[in-house]
This record gives sequence, C-alpha cells and structure tokens, in this order.
Amino acid sequence: MKGMSKIVHISWINPSQNVDRYPKVLDGMKIDHRIQRPAAELFFVATQAEAEELKARMEQHIPRKSYTALDEENKPLGHVVSEPEISILDIP
Repeated sequence: MKGMSKIVHISWINPSQNVDRYPKVLDGMKIDHRIQRPAAELFFVATQAEAEELKARMEQHIPRKSYTALDEENKPLGHVVSEPEISILDIP
C-alpha cells in the first residue's frame, strides 16, 4: 500500500464474533486488506471517508452486547464492559 492507510479496528470480547456474521457491513465496501484475529479485526481502506463509512456501518448493523465483569468468586464488580469496540487508526 502506498501512502497513508486508514484502518478500522474492531475488537471483541467473544472470540467467536466477527464482521462476517453481519454481511450488510461489508456489502459494496472496498477493503484493501484485512487481518483477522480471534478477538480483533483490522480493515485497511484508502480514505478517511471510507473508514468513516465502514465504522458507521459496523455501528449500525452489529448489535452491542454488554457484560458485567465478575471477580474470581463470580460476584459482580459493579461495572459493565461491552463489545464491539470500534475505532479508526492512522498508520503511516
């Protein structure tokens, strides 16, 4: 890839989750490169506008799930974590 890439990063708590489970997210999008990991995915796109559109589609089509954090005795810690976390990264 030449120049500056825009990367949309999505992270998951549940390792069985991935963007492919939500086909409307990627429908018609031009993805230059994709890296998949059990708890995260990286989508490389050419422009800021493409990154913003991809992030918006993820936010629209992927339902957010919330979990209560538990201690070692399975007692609630009083705070909630959620997935997915979605961000746009600039990598030279």
